[in-house]
Amino acid sequence: MVDVTVNNNVVIIKGDITNIDDFEKIKSIIEPLKNKKELVIEIIDSVYITSSLIGYLYKLKEKDEVDLIIKIAKNELKEVFEDLNLLEVFKVETL
Repeated sequence: MVDVTVNNNVVIIKGDITNIDDFEKIKSIIEPLKNKKELVIEIIDSVYITSSLIGYLYKLKEKDEVDLIIKIAKNELKEVFEDLNLLEVFKVETL
């Protein structure tokens, strides 16, 4: 299970994002923040990301017009975003 904390407009996700429960937890925490102009999401431990979470983040960016910056600690996860051509869509950075 992931641990999700919020500090102003920064959402910090610790642990592996592996299943729908992780996605639901992350979504429930981000959803009230979507009125902010910019959100920074720091993914500390995970080398995985669910397709549900990718879809939700894409919706936040495109439909809700939230400027997203995703900071990733693990190179394996950065490669996933790169393979999906999402590095620039989500402004993916290395932690």
